[in-house]
Amino acid sequence: MEFIGSSQDFVRALKSPSDPPIQDGPSKINLATIVWDDSSLYVPRKAGVILEWLFTRFQKEKNIEPVSPLLFEHIIRFSLQCQKPLIDTAHWILATRILRAPGDTQLEPITCRISIPNILVLLLETLQSLPNDVQERLLIASLPTFQLLWPITLARTTLESLTDCLWSYIALVGSNTTEMNYTTLSDLTKIVVDGFLSAFNGANASGKKKVQSRHYKIFEP
Repeated sequence: MEFIGSSQDFVRALKSPSDPPIQDGPSKINLATIVWDDSSLYVPRKAGVILEWLFTRFQKEKNIEPVSPLLFEHIIRFSLQCQKPLIDTAHWILATRILRAPGDTQLEPITCRISIPNILVLLLETLQSLPNDVQERLLIASLPTFQLLWPITLARTTLESLTDCLWSYIALVGSNTTEMNYTTLSDLTKIVVDGFLSAFNGANASGKKKVQSRHYKIFEP
């Protein structure tokens, strides 16, 4: 990696409008993985820098058209990198590795700026358009990240945001034509349903009424 000689070079590469940032060089996710594994390259707040870049990429998927199931199967079969970070397992695997690493991951300021529940909603909504086996692969890759983040983010997450997660979860489970793997479903349920129930039980009467009123309207004829 001759073109990455300093932390400034690395940050500039991540912010580059093109991917890969250098022609014929590694993609951004491969570059981030290499830098994370390279203990000889000092990057101040390395964990926080990479995590914020990952979560920002996930969040930007909101207005991107979903990838077709056939294209995604092609990507999986030939081990190609998907250009859509939200459904690229390499992004989720790196996030989980960093979150599991010892030391300070500088998560507090990141979760103040980026809504983790909103990212979960985007992922669950995107998964609905993909085949069940593809859903399974992505959930297996992404759930560990949410399991590690959830205890930190719940305290500052609104009941409305968790209700959105719940509805996206219900829609995803309802869209499956075959049963999901029990462990995967159990892990997803624990994150979404337990999180919602905890927030709902701790909300005041006004907060509960607001959520109930909002979602009753969905089912009005």
